[in-house]
Amino acid sequence: DAGADAVYFGFSTASNLRNFKGINFSYEDACLGVDYLHKTGKKALVTVNSYPQKHQIAPCYEAVDQAAAMLADGVVLSDLGLLEYAKDNYPELEIYLSVQAGVCHREAISFYAREFGVSCVILPRVLTLKEIERLSMEADIPLEVFGFGSLCINYEGKCHLSSYVTGESTNTIGTCSTPRYLTFHRGESVVARINGKAINSFSYDEIKKDGHFSEGLPKEELSQWGNHFMINRRQLCKAKYRLNGLNGGRSFQLNDYVYLNALAILPELIRLGISAIKIEGRQRNAAYVSDITTIFREAIDLCYSAQQDYSEREAWGGLCRRQFPGIVPSTTCYLGK
Repeated sequence: DAGADAVYFGFSTASNLRNFKGINFSYEDACLGVDYLHKTGKKALVTVNSYPQKHQIAPCYEAVDQAAAMLADGVVLSDLGLLEYAKDNYPELEIYLSVQAGVCHREAISFYAREFGVSCVILPRVLTLKEIERLSMEADIPLEVFGFGSLCINYEGKCHLSSYVTGESTNTIGTCSTPRYLTFHRGESVVARINGKAINSFSYDEIKKDGHFSEGLPKEELSQWGNHFMINRRQLCKAKYRLNGLNGGRSFQLNDYVYLNALAILPELIRLGISAIKIEGRQRNAAYVSDITTIFREAIDLCYSAQQDYSEREAWGGLCRRQFPGIVPSTTCYLGK
């Protein structure tokens, strides 16, 4: 209804990342959604993008089976075994290579297309425009990029720090070390530990001395310290970065406070031949997904109607950056006239 060309979503099982209570779909609800999408001429894509451990393989196979049974248009996959399963059993399903595969060169794209019949590759979020341009020139299949959502300094699917420190891998549960592992300890500086392992330290010049910390106890409500330093308690492993000229040169915890927003470069992405813009939706509420999709639909249409004069509109400036829980999908807007 907000102008997306496709909706991608996961089931409430271990078959997809961010498999947290209350934010994914039952099979019955998904069937209703797929029916509605098809009645409105839009695509439905089922996400099965985790790297399953042995005990998680069965629900992943079942998710692919269910995607075919509900007549979804395609599946979004990353694991090699699941790619082979979908190709061998459901040739009618389009296969989209998940961003979790971390594909960033021509040889890998050719391999997935040749071996598994992948019809589209979703590129890592950390690629530069120059890298995207090169891949677009070399690839023989459509490429998609994320246009709005969270941004991490690591390639999706290739970071193992969280699993090393806590045993919880972002490649199997969809999030980095969770707040329950985080504690703070006072000394000559404030030391942040994840599961007892020191991961970062902060001088008292960086933080306010106002009793935010209790020795050894997690403070999940802590979101920022003073005016000079911000911290994301969920992704502490990303360290701290001072961004000169941005917000007075304050330091940011990268993954939480720097968001991916491709509105300003939409004409360039169209010129490079990118086929679609993806918008993150899970862990956010339906109003958020609808608002952001509406903005990108308007922006893409504007690019094609007045590409030479395209500029971000002032009304788009208030994009919501908070993450809200909710049973919502994510969306895709195709780049094409």
